Amino acid sequence: MCTQESLSLTDAAAQAGMSATLFKNCFKQVTGTTFTKYRIHLRLSKAAQLLREGDLSIGEVAQTVGFSDQSYFDRRFRERFGRTPREYRS
Repeated sequence: MCTQESLSLTDAAAQAGMSATLFKNCFKQVTGTTFTKYRIHLRLSKAAQLLREGDLSIGEVAQTVGFSDQSYFDRRFRERFGRTPREYRS
């Protein structure tokens, strides 16, 4: 997983040798989820690992996994794990 740099849909499609529209449709058909949701899932999974195992601040974790807005990171993390990053770490 790329940290700090985000793999865009366009970049992923180019790597697969497809148009963005075709890649988006194929990705959803194969995985059952959108590319964006999958990318967020990966980022949040990595964030949870960093919170468990590391000593980075919550803001640093958010930045490391590609969230530039800590408030947005906190909301998405709570939606996924049912608690805030601070609660998760404790």
